[in-house]
Amino acid sequence: MRITLDDTPDPAERRRLFAAIDAFNDAATGLTAPARPLAVVLRGADGRAEGGVLGISYYGWLIVEQVYLPPALRGHHMGTLLLRAAEGEAARRGCHGIWLDTYSFQARPFYERLGFRQFGELADFPPGHRRHFMARTTLRAWDAAPGLTVSDQIDPADQAAIDQALVAFNDQAAGPGPGRAGPLAVWAHDDAGMPQGGLWARTGRGWMFVDQLILPPARRGAGLGRRMLALAEQAAHARGCIGAWLDTFDFQAPGFYHRLGWREFGRLDDYPAGHARHFLFKRLDGPSALAE
Repeated sequence: MRITLDDTPDPAERRRLFAAIDAFNDAATGLTAPARPLAVVLRGADGRAEGGVLGISYYGWLIVEQVYLPPALRGHHMGTLLLRAAEGEAARRGCHGIWLDTYSFQARPFYERLGFRQFGELADFPPGHRRHFMARTTLRAWDAAPGLTVSDQIDPADQAAIDQALVAFNDQAAGPGPGRAGPLAVWAHDDAGMPQGGLWARTGRGWMFVDQLILPPARRGAGLGRRMLALAEQAAHARGCIGAWLDTFDFQAPGFYHRLGWREFGRLDDYPAGHARHFLFKRLDGPSALAE
């Protein structure tokens, strides 16, 4: 079995990995819950996205991945209207919870005023700051305010505009963070060159997020997943990362990660209904932090 690191993976491979994980999740739970993008966008006179909320609904929860408003529009209730529009669409999709994360230099008090409560946090993310994980489980089907567009597709141009604005804000508030930012992937191929598994991650602000890891059933239990994860941890450490985090459902692999030194820092119950989603982390900056 050949395991390789890919510093410039094709984004299409991430979608392929998710399709395999989604099929596993549906088989394990007996549920069919396609992931659906959700976008609430505030546009300027030129049609460009000035702010918005971008996320994904999946298994009865909305993951809010990005929220941004330009400074001139803050403090005028617009952020509340954006979150309400996203919440309303999530409620209409049948979601019973919303979760997000925010840095200590961003908007934790704002989310607390909207009823979000912290369920976990990571210290030194980025170094000298904290990353707060917050959720709420009482949703209301708000209507979108005039001037906001709600869609089940995320326009790449909107994504890029909000990405750039968020990066600029974070860099100004906390600096760019140590190490190299960007995706990384680890692939496992058999001797014939056929893919046998994959891991997709990204690094930034001194931490690695392991987004996806999957192996076919016939390849599990032989140490292959451990070797793939170890290579990703070593690559992240080489990029200057001091820690890594991920999440996993209770029917997936929490025990596997615990055995490799990962520790739980948060949990969301009924995600999906009758199950739980576990949030785990591992420091990479100790003398014996890296998996062998």
